[in-house]
Amino acid sequence: MELLWPDEDPQKSGQRFHVAMAALRKILEPDIPKGIRSTYIRRSGQSYRIDIGEKGQTDIEIFTQAIDQGQKTRDRELATGHYERAAALYRGDFLEEDPFEPWCENERERYKQAYLTALKKIIEYHEFQKGYIIS
Repeated sequence: MELLWPDEDPQKSGQRFHVAMAALRKILEPDIPKGIRSTYIRRSGQSYRIDIGEKGQTDIEIFTQAIDQGQKTRDRELATGHYERAAALYRGDFLEEDPFEPWCENERERYKQAYLTALKKIIEYHEFQKGYIIS
């Protein structure tokens, strides 16, 4: 809680935390009845974690998989499909709401470069399909 509300009174930040957890729970499971444990939020003592399950995936995992599939596929059309899927998932810089957090700078730049590369591959494919020469 000190990371989220560093200058806040611990009692107030505790209340804020519980409000935030309730909001997160409603977002993840909007129809879950009160008093039922969350499928995704796990608590152990004073610690909480999100568990998306064995088959769960995050958008960044799907993005990365699509980029990897595009790079591994020799068929330009199939590769372009993978790149287009990745590009559709990109909604801006990784954790852009925290622009000055140093721990995610490398990841932010890596994902941005992967996105830009995917866009370049998509453009190259469509230029090739129309017979344009890429120099």
